Amino acid sequence: MKLSGKISVVVPVYNVGRYVEKTIQSLLQQDYAAFEILLIDDGSTDDSGRICDRYAAKDARVKVTHQKNQGVSIARNVGIQKATGAFVSFVDADDYVSTCYLSSLYAELDERKADAAVQMYANCFPNGKQTRSVAEDVNTLMTGMDFVAFEIVGRRDTSSCGKLFRRDLLLQYGVRFSEHITNLEDMLFLFDYMKHCQRVSYAPTVHYFRLVREDGVTFSAFHPSKLTALQTYDYIIEELEQMGRVDLIPGMIRNKFDLSVFFLLAIGRNDPKLYDKVFRETKALMKEHRECMGKKEHVKYHLITYLPSLYRMAYRLKTHGRVL
Repeated sequence: MKLSGKISVVVPVYNVGRYVEKTIQSLLQQDYAAFEILLIDDGSTDDSGRICDRYAAKDARVKVTHQKNQGVSIARNVGIQKATGAFVSFVDADDYVSTCYLSSLYAELDERKADAAVQMYANCFPNGKQTRSVAEDVNTLMTGMDFVAFEIVGRRDTSSCGKLFRRDLLLQYGVRFSEHITNLEDMLFLFDYMKHCQRVSYAPTVHYFRLVREDGVTFSAFHPSKLTALQTYDYIIEELEQMGRVDLIPGMIRNKFDLSVFFLLAIGRNDPKLYDKVFRETKALMKEHRECMGKKEHVKYHLITYLPSLYRMAYRLKTHGRVL
């Protein structure tokens, strides 16, 4: 099969001087001929911007945009706006890909005449361990709403990376990353795109390697902006209702409840006022949608209500202290 169709790879860059060179090199080594790398330097204060400029000076396929710091969503949206390819793929600036990353995505999209190609990725931990983003071996063609049910409602991979999107669909339906959501913005983007897709190619192939950094966020790093993730659930639930896909709503409500409890664990005693606010909202969610909740949700609710310290301790032991 002769590969054709330019791919625009959008890479948001912010203070990743230790990692971005490996990312760029892995993209430049692609065995797919027609691509461009759009590096969006989002106001980096380290040497990330200079590294990007150095590669752009050496290779015409690399294009750099420097802007003041506005966040990853705006950086990705700028990349979509500047893209000239027929297809768009997103890569984070501290990750890397194999040489056949783009060609394999394009081949799956082309052979299956799909609107999107989805692959799994590997989570790479500092100790050398790797885990796959989705446990199941899935190799199939599904509808966009099948993807929503499997990935989003099923709480599997909701990253925008490791995927190939049609730029014409992005433009036709105005699909962009929300500039007001700072947590689960990828999930919202995927939902907005997939609801317009008739055919989605899904494969268990792994050509994308996601670095799980030691400086990832923990309980102590919780910030109230993370609560915008709950708005993502509200938006999707409302959209599903308007689309008549009420069958998917109970799962999304349970997912929102679980995330609310998770936030209560993360807030803890650090901000009593915020904790009370989120607790009241969680209580209202349980009361309003009691019929959607299973035994697991009821147990969580009673533990977080009556034994929050014990539940918090048990959760931390289970996850070895690693939380959102």
